Amino acid sequence: MDVLQTAFGTLMGRIAEYIIEHEEDVRSGGFALNEVLDRYGMQLMSFGTLFSNLRSFTEDGGSPAEPADEPEE
Repeated sequence: MDVLQTAFGTLMGRIAEYIIEHEEDVRSGGFALNEVLDRYGMQLMSFGTLFSNLRSFTEDGGSPAEPADEPEE
């Protein structure tokens, strides 16, 4: 999970740098805003889906859930 969080942080850093560099155009809804969405939108959605799925398959949102004990016969 740490590797994914680091990768997500790196991606967010790139997005923030781009937005800061093109702030006026992003604010006005110009080409730079579309560029951010085109360049990073799918990656952000993929990370969101991945993190959501991982959380749903873990008990505490961070460590894998233990398999349920099978009933004894």
